Amino acid sequence: MGKTRVRWAVAAVLAPPVGNPVISYTVSRITGPAPLGVMIDATATTSPATSSPFDELSYVWDYGDIGATFDNRAGVDANKSRGPLGGHVYEGIGDNTITLYVMDNNLNVSIEEIEVTTLDPDIVFAGDKTFCVSEAGDFSACPNPNASNHLSSMADFEDELENHNFTTDTVRFLYRASET
Repeated sequence: MGKTRVRWAVAAVLAPPVGNPVISYTVSRITGPAPLGVMIDATATTSPATSSPFDELSYVWDYGDIGATFDNRAGVDANKSRGPLGGHVYEGIGDNTITLYVMDNNLNVSIEEIEVTTLDPDIVFAGDKTFCVSEAGDFSACPNPNASNHLSSMADFEDELENHNFTTDTVRFLYRASET
């Protein structure tokens, strides 16, 4: 009789980490005049399911701007994007909700909503807060009829720039289309 050797293998089944991703983000701004560019950074999001959330979490952004399009990318939905960094330009006036969905490899999902308000630029920049620049001297479409806010040269524009502190002044400069 020969000896029989028995080998034992030990297998452990570990339960996946419990808990949804914890969304953490910074947003560039949540209110302002149209067109309003908003950038969101969710790279600080964590999850108990991974030690490398930037690489292993799935991020989906819905900007709440139904019908948004790209001028140069026909067929691409400008209302959605993927990745830990998101950004959108709101051209319409009103309230929108950005929704971020984050999913880990165990299919745990977290959702965060960010409210964004886009204001009417003709109200924000009413009266003398709007300057129009036209080297051809065509101010017909300028929303400000005040001639002192009509700038017909780059020198006038540069002078006006020096008159404003852009950290405290709320002004805008509109340039006549197709002029250099």
